[in-house]
Amino acid sequence: MPSSFCKNTSRTAVNFNSPNIFSLSITNPFDNLINSSLLYFSSSRIIEHLPGEFIRTHRSYIVNMTHIYRITSSTIELSNHLTIQIARSYYKDVINAFAKYTRRFDITGEF
Repeated sequence: MPSSFCKNTSRTAVNFNSPNIFSLSITNPFDNLINSSLLYFSSSRIIEHLPGEFIRTHRSYIVNMTHIYRITSSTIELSNHLTIQIARSYYKDVINAFAKYTRRFDITGEF
């Protein structure tokens, strides 16, 4: 399902297919969408409008949990082999969000 964002300066809506987004790298003063497209939005606008599969792992990174391959104590490895940092302050939230996300696929009812 495509997601829409409203560009701050011109109020232009941009649609993209969020399942195809692996991660977002947030840099100042603009945000860099890592899927070979460069779009300019504030990071707070992006995270507000992303589906629940996206989690902030660092003040500079947002990850699509559907593409997580492995989580360590300080990084996330994505299915495309990209490694994303997890800030200590976000680690607990990342683990809890990923556990909740993966429970959706547990057909036994146990986790």
